[in-house]
Amino acid sequence: GAITYLGTMSGAQTYRGQLLCEIADLTTLELSAQVDEIDLGAVRVGDVLSFTLDAYAGETFSGTVTEIRPIGMARQNATYFDVRITLPAGKTLLPGMNGTVTIGK
Repeated sequence: GAITYLGTMSGAQTYRGQLLCEIADLTTLELSAQVDEIDLGAVRVGDVLSFTLDAYAGETFSGTVTEIRPIGMARQNATYFDVRITLPAGKTLLPGMNGTVTIGK
């Protein structure tokens, strides 16, 4: 795993129930795509979508939509929804890497 949040520092007093850190499980990463509300109707859980990853230029991958989060985030007069997609096995990937998803209509 990798520490994604550190809620204390060396020598600091801690309390029962305090969150000290968060550790990401790097064995089960997913691609998080921000899908515009206009395109959301073309995406369903179980769909297979194509995507590229900046770390692997020139390669195209496919993954299955595992979740569409029900609460959107408003940005610049549009609402975007978080769509989770499985990532390819056998590739070295880290949280925060970028990619581009293709949504066919």
